[in-house]
Amino acid sequence: MLASSLSLRLGAAILRSGDLIAPLRRRIAERRAEAGAALAAAGWPSTTPAFQAFLVTRSLAAADGCLDDALGQLATGDVTGAVLSARQALGHAVDALLESRGVYGSQLPKWRARRLAEARLPDLPFERYRALETMASFDQERPEAWVEEVVVLCRALSLRAEI
Repeated sequence: MLASSLSLRLGAAILRSGDLIAPLRRRIAERRAEAGAALAAAGWPSTTPAFQAFLVTRSLAAADGCLDDALGQLATGDVTGAVLSARQALGHAVDALLESRGVYGSQLPKWRARRLAEARLPDLPFERYRALETMASFDQERPEAWVEEVVVLCRALSLRAEI
């Protein structure tokens, strides 16, 4: 009973802390995907569907939280905060989409663009992602329009990310 309770509390702490175990497993999954056939031939285990579902779920939850923040901030007139929250939501939604397709290693923004470009997903063309990530369509006079565009896209990507 004590072990079960401790395990549940540890699991909850891991999820709340931003995931203590997954960074190493995520790197392993990423490297495995890059090495592909050579590792498979050597008998290395592949990424489990449960681990993939965990990563996708975590990214979707993070995107959803940021979208809630963005919409709440817009409603209270905090446009700057809404823009920043929407931009963060975009990253999490893209991560979820990539992870659902077995593409790992996009958690760091510096790798996200490369992973998305290499994946060539029909759900999100790279040019559309780049325009939003670099805020090319951002209008200083109407920042809420950019936030709303990102919110709509994030919701669509969340529906396309398979768990």
